[in-house]
Amino acid sequence: MLSDAQINKNNFYPAIGINIGINSEKSCTFGFNFDYRYQIGSESARTYTGLSFSYQFDKIKDRFHKIKTINLLLGNEYLSLKPGIGLVKYGWGYNDRNLCRTKGLNLEMSASYNLNKYPGLYFRNFVYRKRNWAWHTKNYYSYGLRYDYSFLK
Repeated sequence: MLSDAQINKNNFYPAIGINIGINSEKSCTFGFNFDYRYQIGSESARTYTGLSFSYQFDKIKDRFHKIKTINLLLGNEYLSLKPGIGLVKYGWGYNDRNLCRTKGLNLEMSASYNLNKYPGLYFRNFVYRKRNWAWHTKNYYSYGLRYDYSFLK
């Protein structure tokens, strides 16, 4: 078990990010994420772990499907890996009165020359149980550009 002496509270820091890309339906996708990171090791290594919360909008035909996820986070300046779970929702019908939702697994990967300074490439895949979703022919994977801003001192 970790004691207070082993955890440096100055190593916790937030980061926010945005992404825009293309989804499996050859349409637009965009989203936001909030990371709560803990830096591991020295200043020069910049390896971190933590939690990531994201909200993604995937345009399917003429409507947006909304995906919320919570992910574990492991990364450094060049690569980031975020496995987690999520929920996809889609309102339909008159004034979006009907609501479908299902849970699933999420995997997101990012790569950049320096994720904290330059935009990078990302790939995200959300996998769900097809029998629980009315739009079971839709895949929720996307790729595009991502930019993260770190509040590290």
